[in-house]
Amino acid sequence: MICRDHREATAARSRLARRHSALLAERYIAGLELTVGTLEVRDGLMALPTIQIVTTTAFYDYDAKYVRDDTRYPFDIDLPAQVLADVRDLALKTHQVLGCRHLGRVDFIVDEDHRPWILELNTIPGFTTHSLLPMAAAKAGI
Repeated sequence: MICRDHREATAARSRLARRHSALLAERYIAGLELTVGTLEVRDGLMALPTIQIVTTTAFYDYDAKYVRDDTRYPFDIDLPAQVLADVRDLALKTHQVLGCRHLGRVDFIVDEDHRPWILELNTIPGFTTHSLLPMAAAKAGI
């Protein structure tokens, strides 16, 4: 749930606190949503091609990810080459620093100042028809 102001956050907190004993709130960061798969290969760790996630909904929710067929996943991303290189490097470093093995997928938001923000690392990324790691691996010829 995204709260755009203090009033919305207060209402959401009250509503959610009735059902949950603990809540987590994060700062909302507007920008482009990207994902980079990581894969251990014979000569080390490689970053798979970066994918942008483009939804027709307000944000990339369960329906946009698994149900709807109008979410797009382009590889041609309108960002400077250095920003894309930084995102790939951050994905590799995240995989290594967290001690991951074999494969993973690191999700990012790149804000309007071209700063990448790590959202999460998925240590068991999906392998469905909508899954991003297999899409990136196929793009890399794997």
